[in-house]
Amino acid sequence: PLDEGDWNKVKMQSSQRGDSEMPCAICHDVFSQARKQVILSCSHTFHLVCLEAFETFSRRPNGASGDGSSQQRGCPMCRRQDYEKRLIFDGARSHRWRCARLIQAVWRGHVVRKWFRRTLLSLPMPTDKRLKRRYLERKMTHVADCILKVAAKQTSEVDALLADVDEALRGSRHATEGAQRYVNERCAALGSAPAARVREDGCWFPWLGTAERAVERYGRDGLCAVCVAPLPELTLETSDVDLDVVLLSCSHVFHSRCLAAVERFSCTTVLRCPLCRSTYARLQWRRGPGDGLLRSRGAEKCTPLPPLMNP
Repeated sequence: PLDEGDWNKVKMQSSQRGDSEMPCAICHDVFSQARKQVILSCSHTFHLVCLEAFETFSRRPNGASGDGSSQQRGCPMCRRQDYEKRLIFDGARSHRWRCARLIQAVWRGHVVRKWFRRTLLSLPMPTDKRLKRRYLERKMTHVADCILKVAAKQTSEVDALLADVDEALRGSRHATEGAQRYVNERCAALGSAPAARVREDGCWFPWLGTAERAVERYGRDGLCAVCVAPLPELTLETSDVDLDVVLLSCSHVFHSRCLAAVERFSCTTVLRCPLCRSTYARLQWRRGPGDGLLRSRGAEKCTPLPPLMNP
């Protein structure tokens, strides 16, 4: 058997020939980390699995014995008999170096091509018609690529923003539809209110709570939100004074002329309250002799209007 010094000499002979850089002589595949590599005492290298397969299918009976009981093996290349073998890792090391050189070459090529494209874009526009066309094509391609990169980076943020906007719109639409449906039901009930809807105290119940909230809110020192002028004192009692104010279904009160001006100059299709921006039904706050705001006997003069549509 070979000692350590003999194996070093065998490895040196294989390295000088560059066997690990060349493919396996049996399978013609390069040496890598995926499969183990062996070296024979004759300094030839193979894959371990390839050599074992070769030994399995190429052994022949030993002629010295004559009975065929013993078998001899030979090197696939030099046919040397009864060799010794040992695992080495020169092929895996060479494979790592080849991969590193390939990666470096690809990276250097990418850097050089990128620098070359930037240099082409920085050059002045050529005068030749054909070169000028190619120059403008490169310019437009560069601008389009930049736009696509920025859009790809911001796609997720834009999607999240649009999703939030859609959710807010759905919530706002749901609330608006509910308020509009409530107002329409109230207006329909008031517009065709029979005598059975008059309570024992003679008041229309849909507008009574609204008027009470308006009186509590404005009282004696209320201001019109449109002209910022004082409103007259609001009470539910009858008097000889005719108040030129309008009560909305949202319990806000304005001067009649101020609300008419807002409705006339509004740009939207559906008129909304100048304060709370909700659709409304309105009721003229008239307090003539013996004619209270919410008394049933004055109901024919106090019929509310449905939510107005701007012409």
